[in-house]
Amino acid sequence: MQKLIWLVFLLLLTSCGEQKKSNKDPDPVVPKRETPVNPTKDLLSITNPRDGEQISSPLPLEGRARGYWFFEADAPVTLVDEYYSVLSQTYITAVGDWMTEDWVEFRGELSFPEPPTKTGYIIFYKANPSGLKEHSNSDTIRVVFK
Repeated sequence: MQKLIWLVFLLLLTSCGEQKKSNKDPDPVVPKRETPVNPTKDLLSITNPRDGEQISSPLPLEGRARGYWFFEADAPVTLVDEYYSVLSQTYITAVGDWMTEDWVEFRGELSFPEPPTKTGYIIFYKANPSGLKEHSNSDTIRVVFK
């Protein structure tokens, strides 16, 4: 009888004990990102300056954008240094009919003082007179100051 009690006790003890964990961790679930690499690719195409290009003042701005990138034929542009301190602001202007969904050429000129850093960014903003977040969009290119 005593052997039976010990056997039941050992069975209970081993069945209630901590189970061994496998050394292999389960694969983490990584959420799938569906954000395009360049969300403005079909809205804005900047031909001057190019990303990473050396620039000096005054800088001609050229490219093309969809007509709805503009409001009253203009869209804002901001030049910042590498710490995102604003150096200059201007507008690009549509050349031709901007009241279309087609591509429209634009031009502008950006004048700026001597920057305190070696690199910076030019931010091309979609005109957003409503100020609503859902209507905002921008594209940023990196530049090197001469």
